[in-house]
Amino acid sequence: MRGEHFAYAPTTKGTNWHAYLAGNAMWFMVHQPKKTKPCLAVMTNREVECPWCGTDKEVVRRAYVPLYRQVDGAPRCIIVNELYEDALSKFRLHDRLLIGKEEEKGDPVWIMAALTHTPKFQTTLHHRTQPADLTESLLKMWGSAELVKWYRAKFGKPGAPPSVNAVSLPAGTAVGADGRAVSPMMQAAAKRQGFDVIPTDDTDPQTEHDRELLRAVQRGDKPSTNGKGKHKLPPKG
Repeated sequence: MRGEHFAYAPTTKGTNWHAYLAGNAMWFMVHQPKKTKPCLAVMTNREVECPWCGTDKEVVRRAYVPLYRQVDGAPRCIIVNELYEDALSKFRLHDRLLIGKEEEKGDPVWIMAALTHTPKFQTTLHHRTQPADLTESLLKMWGSAELVKWYRAKFGKPGAPPSVNAVSLPAGTAVGADGRAVSPMMQAAAKRQGFDVIPTDDTDPQTEHDRELLRAVQRGDKPSTNGKGKHKLPPKG
């Protein structure tokens, strides 16, 4: 599938715009020092040090939503907070949506179903008929060389030979037809769509730990904190 970069689309106060849903919203625990950044400690089970942990900024849960902007069809991404989780769960691929922002200081970006379903989404591009995967766009957007290095070591790069095979993947991991692990950011969506999953060995305590960690990350559970946002994740092993 051809890749597209879903650039972040800011929404000016007092304005709104229409777009079509391009794929599943992806929830993460994030820091917001100036720009929104993921908590690398949570995302990588502490394998990558998070430069934003220990700051005065709290850890919050946010969704990245891929969209095709109606006015020009450009792939774009917005960030919304938990107020809109229920609405996001009801949207379907290519639904026409309205995005906006009120004028008061601190008002978040909002998202809702458009008042009318027309004009409907149209495309001649095959890859746009399938849900978009935001993984590569987010890796570029976040600008963390250490996160990219960690991700490539575990999951390789789209179109390249897998860096690990199905035998070495943790139990409970969703894989594609080629045996390659689906992006960790898209695991929950892949399982809902019926992808193959590595069988679980219930006798292995490490497997159970890994499985529970995956569940926690996909649910967006908040890690416990100590002091100024420093994380205390589950112990390994």
